[in-house]
Amino acid sequence: HAFLCVTARAPGADTLVVEGWVSDDSLRRVVEILAEPESPYGLVCVTGPPLYHGYYLADTFGSYSELAAASLRALGVPDERLVVAPAHSGRRDRTYLAADALRAELTRRGLAPAALDLVTEGPHARRSRAVYAKVFGDDVRVGVIALPPGHYDAETWYRSSAGVKTTVFELLAVVYEWLGAGR
Repeated sequence: HAFLCVTARAPGADTLVVEGWVSDDSLRRVVEILAEPESPYGLVCVTGPPLYHGYYLADTFGSYSELAAASLRALGVPDERLVVAPAHSGRRDRTYLAADALRAELTRRGLAPAALDLVTEGPHARRSRAVYAKVFGDDVRVGVIALPPGHYDAETWYRSSAGVKTTVFELLAVVYEWLGAGR
């Protein structure tokens, strides 16, 4: 679990990327990170797939990225600092699709960060970082910040069904990614 929950910020990162599916507690932590006196992040990008539950709200929030961005706005993040990059529909390779949508949105806006830090939860961190690094290529340093998982206690992950399922799945998924089997 600890191996997968890596935090390694990229030197010089001034862009913070938030995976929009993270918990409300994690979104509050993002606001705390932005408020730190030494915080280098001027731009906050929010990624995520279409809503798979709560899609009756699709007229308001069509994706996790839009829902999380609205939450960040409600928590005080100014709209001019936000880049919202909804991903296309897909039940597979959601992280890849989110990273690709962000790369396309940054390109469309003429933005080219040299380094970015990705915020995610728990054991998803190591794989997400690998996927974003693949999508952004060698020109962008990709760091990662693993926040505590929202649906189980990280210290005793092995005592909960959610902790075991998530950890085992992410371990297999990161190996899948390292073998080049992902997009």
